[in-house]
Amino acid sequence: MHRQQWTVSPVGILAIALTLAWGATASADAPSFTAEERGFWSYQPIKRPATPNVNDKSWVQTPVDAFVLARLESKGLAPAPRADRVKLIRRATFDLHGLPPTPAEVEAFVNDKSDNAFERLIDRLLASPRYGERMARLWLDLVRYADSDGFKADHYRPLAWRYRDYVVRAFNSDKPYDRFVLEQLAGDELAPNDPDAMIATGYLRLWPYEFNQRNVKKQWDEIITDVTKVTGEVFIGMSVGCAQCHDHKFDPITQEDHYRLRAFLGTILPDDSLTAATPTQRESYESQTEEYNRATAELRQRMRKIMSPHRQAVERSAYSKFTDDIKTVLDGKWDDLTPYERQIADLARRQMIYEHSKIEGRIKGKEKEQVDQLRKALAEYDTMKPEQLTPIMAIRDAGERGPVVTIPGDRKQRNIEPGYLSVIDPNPVTIRKPENNPNSSGRRLTLARWITSAENPLASRVAVNRIWQQHFGRGIVGTPNDFGTLGERPTHPQLLDWLATEFIRQEWSFKRMHKLMMMSSAYQQESVVAASDAAAQADPQNKLLWRQRVRRLDGEQLRDAMLVSAGRLDVRMGGQGVDETSTRRSIYVKQMRNNRPRMIETFDGPDMHNSCAQRNTTTTAPQALMLINGKWSMDMAKAMAARLRKQTDGSASKTIERAYRWALGRRPTEAEVNDALAFVKAYKTLPAPTPKGDLSADPVLRKVAAADMDLRQGDRLSLKDGPDLKFESFTIETRFVLRSLAADASVRVLVAQWDGSTSRPGWSFGVTSTRSKYQPRNLIFQFVGKDKAGKTTYEVVASNLRPQLNRLYQAVATVNLKDSGKTGITFVLRDLSDPTSKPQAVQVEHRVVSGIDTSADLTIGNRGAGGKQHGWDGLIDSVRLYNAAHPYEAVQSGQAARDTLVGEWLFDDAKRLTADTCGRERHLSNDGVTAWSADQPTRQHAGEVSEKALADFCHVLLNSNEFLYVD
Repeated sequence: MHRQQWTVSPVGILAIALTLAWGATASADAPSFTAEERGFWSYQPIKRPATPNVNDKSWVQTPVDAFVLARLESKGLAPAPRADRVKLIRRATFDLHGLPPTPAEVEAFVNDKSDNAFERLIDRLLASPRYGERMARLWLDLVRYADSDGFKADHYRPLAWRYRDYVVRAFNSDKPYDRFVLEQLAGDELAPNDPDAMIATGYLRLWPYEFNQRNVKKQWDEIITDVTKVTGEVFIGMSVGCAQCHDHKFDPITQEDHYRLRAFLGTILPDDSLTAATPTQRESYESQTEEYNRATAELRQRMRKIMSPHRQAVERSAYSKFTDDIKTVLDGKWDDLTPYERQIADLARRQMIYEHSKIEGRIKGKEKEQVDQLRKALAEYDTMKPEQLTPIMAIRDAGERGPVVTIPGDRKQRNIEPGYLSVIDPNPVTIRKPENNPNSSGRRLTLARWITSAENPLASRVAVNRIWQQHFGRGIVGTPNDFGTLGERPTHPQLLDWLATEFIRQEWSFKRMHKLMMMSSAYQQESVVAASDAAAQADPQNKLLWRQRVRRLDGEQLRDAMLVSAGRLDVRMGGQGVDETSTRRSIYVKQMRNNRPRMIETFDGPDMHNSCAQRNTTTTAPQALMLINGKWSMDMAKAMAARLRKQTDGSASKTIERAYRWALGRRPTEAEVNDALAFVKAYKTLPAPTPKGDLSADPVLRKVAAADMDLRQGDRLSLKDGPDLKFESFTIETRFVLRSLAADASVRVLVAQWDGSTSRPGWSFGVTSTRSKYQPRNLIFQFVGKDKAGKTTYEVVASNLRPQLNRLYQAVATVNLKDSGKTGITFVLRDLSDPTSKPQAVQVEHRVVSGIDTSADLTIGNRGAGGKQHGWDGLIDSVRLYNAAHPYEAVQSGQAARDTLVGEWLFDDAKRLTADTCGRERHLSNDGVTAWSADQPTRQHAGEVSEKALADFCHVLLNSNEFLYVD
């Protein structure tokens, strides 16, 4: 072995006796380690140290304090005073929930004079479902959880979220950590009939994955290497990945050790057919499926006859791209393949199955008609289909025998058997077949049991160090994923071992360890104190904990805290991941590897490719720009301001006090109230808003700026139970200002008569958003109707006219569905903010020619039943709808026949916001619009300034250091 030699220290000398005793049982082929290496602190058996004696016994509330205070007293240091109750509840709530406490919770705790008030607070926080969500976020960082594959395609993983929800449930139920480890590494071998245990094995499926990597063998090698590396870091805090190609240069981990551990984990086979179902549920499902298959056998056979040639063609295309050795494996019978060949065949077949998505594009003409008819016939049997079992992203073993594991470059090509780190236990391992799953090798279950056994000195130390880091901002070992030579040494080694033994005594309960640490005086110290001369000299980095540590909120905490302050947080638990524009908790936001949620990424979120044991805390310009200028923070400030207006009696002082309590968890000082009042008052001296532009040259547009309806996402006006609006030729004319685009592919809807379903008729007129495949800011129509063949079709007709944000536009769309040529739909867009601008006009072909008639409500500012996803964000000045196709010139000059007006809504008076002004009496219903402004400088300016001043004040609070940090 070639590794750096170390001078033997007293610790190494004391380890000689242990070394000799160990050597008596070691195998003859065991690697040779120095006494220094064997004596390294993290490899030593855990022994429970005695609680040290201290001088200031009154400070000791739990044994934790005795260990901390003993170190402080040895350096002549004294701990900081106890933090006040407002700080304590904010600290504890963010620690255990990742959320700020509510004003009512702060008030109740501050006023609770009982001796056990803080203990009862901790018990309440630990009992809340919010606890599991926070703990899960920390664990998901460790196991590099993501909702996508990574690499170039970064495909979405539709089942990954079930593992995330399992982790939330596990922490909320206080699942013992040893069981938690067993389920993730070997749930299928431990309890194959337990749905949660099966879902837990999703841990072994979290690797980045390049679905179209033709070099399958290389990819599988990288996958198993990644799983081995992460497992070593997460569960035993060792960088075993560094020994893949050679002996570790610094730690006593040999290359063979890497492959010994790899032999435990290299048995896995990803299986997408597994379900979270009990035996009874599976039996019922199979029985009903058999009945359905019998009833539909003839139809399905006819379908297979049509589809089979196309399926074979796309599979042959994929097959041809593999090398000959992979083709040989694919040609073999599954039962005849070795475990390794099964793993390779599975990866290759996944690529062939992916090609099935191309089959639909190959079926045309008469075959397409036959397939459609067969599907329609099969649909009549849908009532016979059993309810689908819950699919999961899990694994099983490739066979009863583990794959042969060899070290690359080993001329002897020795089969490396499973084994633990040789420096801890070099002996051969006895693998026992799992009783509950005799078709599995039992290797992973053997490894998991060793990890959580008394013979392993690492697992409990690593786990309690992570909990300590959560509450003190830094682990006792400052490198939580590396307890090796290159890692930091423990600041309180005796405390670490005491906690590790206590963790096992407390039946591996996370919740009991949280309470033990949080009840300590060390945890409850003040964090912002001046360092004494002794502290500044002896411990300038506060490693000995003479005060608590100030910590910045991570990206998820910051986003969620803004939602809480705005009163927008949606606390529903579980389910598919959501877009980052959602108001769900951040743990439920989709974690795409290549397109990470922006706030979380900006505030040092994990890269989701590597285990993240501790996030960085950086201060960068993008962070400031996102908070000051970012749409999310400004929207939350406006929502918070709107919430304040609704929940206060109009008193400025009370409004300011409530804003402080919502954002910062405390009441403002008198000076802060006065400063805030001066800030709000200053807005009354600002100049009035700039007029929208001189439009007097155009008699039709002269009064276009007279009034506006201000729509936010979720607002809409609708025409309910109105007269028959069936028509196939129509014209829409509207004037609008677009404030923002959605971050996803949704549409900012101006006018619609559609419920959003692509299987039901209707139409929608609006502007595309950021991720639309039709390009952002594109004026479009969406139709669901009949094409020339009479088939129901969903169609997007894009104009490629792109209105800019925050400018006043006029848009006219003339539709003649029966004309499918270029003259069928004409779009016109004119920039009214520039009096010299000229109309832009385009004509576009389309496929839908009839059948858009619908009973859905006519809506302005949204579609269907509303909701925020497709809502308009900005001003709408007016809408006119004609049931005839009028050219732009006729609409513009006012010569379009008035008798063709379906409705005219001008929004020129707040008292008649919903009125139809064309005499048809088609008045609108108000579904949430509250903001209206008129161009009357005195009244408008006063109102707008009051609203804007409050929103800006809220924005200041949400940008403050006190909001961003927990002390």
